[in-house]
Amino acid sequence: MNPLIGTRRSVTLAWQRYLPFSLVNVQAYAPMQAGVYKIAVNLTNGQRRVVYVGQAADLDSRHKDHLSEWECNLDLFNLVRQYQCSFALAAGPIQAERDAAERALYLNFRPQCNTQVPTGPAYTVTPLTSA
Repeated sequence: MNPLIGTRRSVTLAWQRYLPFSLVNVQAYAPMQAGVYKIAVNLTNGQRRVVYVGQAADLDSRHKDHLSEWECNLDLFNLVRQYQCSFALAAGPIQAERDAAERALYLNFRPQCNTQVPTGPAYTVTPLTSA
């Protein structure tokens, strides 16, 4: 009997805490390494609503792209400028695990600014939320 039949790969994410989504915080806390991330709108009741999830080979550059005037996702561009937002990230050097994490984050949060459904493998990803 094959011991791998019926098992599912898993990915464990080590999330940093949510920080205000600003260039100063991106420069200070987003590493120039691969990982996954969430961008959330800060709600008036103290909660957050995740509006975008993604992955990047360079989290620093990707977050700077999202903050720039050249951001091509107009929904995200407008939300980031209109509302107070936060971001959280988790490093992840393995591409298949980033693909799986991005997919799991998308399916969990159904973020309104993602325009495509990620197609990563169906690994078990924990945790999907962060402090």
